[in-house]
Amino acid sequence: MQKDDFFLSFERARPYVACRLIQTGRRMLLPDVPYRRAFADLDVIPCFFERKNGRKLAGSPVTFQRMDCWGIGQEELFKEVFSNMQNLFPPRLYRLDFLMESPVSGSVRSVLKHLLAERFPDTEGKILDQVAQVLAQRLREKMRERSGLQPMWVLGNESWLFGAVSLLYPGVADGFAGQVGRSFYILPSSVHEVILLPEGGRETKRQLYGMVAHANSRMQDREKFLSESVYYYDWEKREIRVL
Repeated sequence: MQKDDFFLSFERARPYVACRLIQTGRRMLLPDVPYRRAFADLDVIPCFFERKNGRKLAGSPVTFQRMDCWGIGQEELFKEVFSNMQNLFPPRLYRLDFLMESPVSGSVRSVLKHLLAERFPDTEGKILDQVAQVLAQRLREKMRERSGLQPMWVLGNESWLFGAVSLLYPGVADGFAGQVGRSFYILPSSVHEVILLPEGGRETKRQLYGMVAHANSRMQDREKFLSESVYYYDWEKREIRVL
């Protein structure tokens, strides 16, 4: 199939359209891209994704020109992209503790193991992993003790692609509030995931905004940037607003 044929036919492009969250100010720099309001200062825009070597990768936004070529309206397009997102990218919720102590690549535990292996090259890998796990556990305990925060959760999907939009899936935000029994804060990590923090610790507005600012300052790929705001899900009102 030629690439031009892919773009000319919506039936062929349909399996490759998705959507992502974008801050309203950044979205306004894309006047040729349709959008829907998500919540607070975030919007939803449609976009393509690609499959490469078994992975799903972010692609370019869908434009009004492309929609005209397909002969499809905004209502139908957004219905399709939301359906694709929920079917292809179901939400996944992980405790941040798990991601710290899990042996999966990229976790704190795996990074510590790599550093230990460089420092002690003659030590058996199994022993290094056990030490790394203990260090990750102690680090988590110290972080929680010093911050005074409730345990945090990561919301995304298994593909780590546009996972922040999972907040819009039916029942996800309310389901998490019911799981933890309270309202919660939403810290934007990237377009691919957000951090959920149940209220009730010693958190302050300044502290939460500082955490988001620190994470954004360390982000090397600006295409992953989501927002500098902190959000609050009011369980009683069933709404998300800027803190």
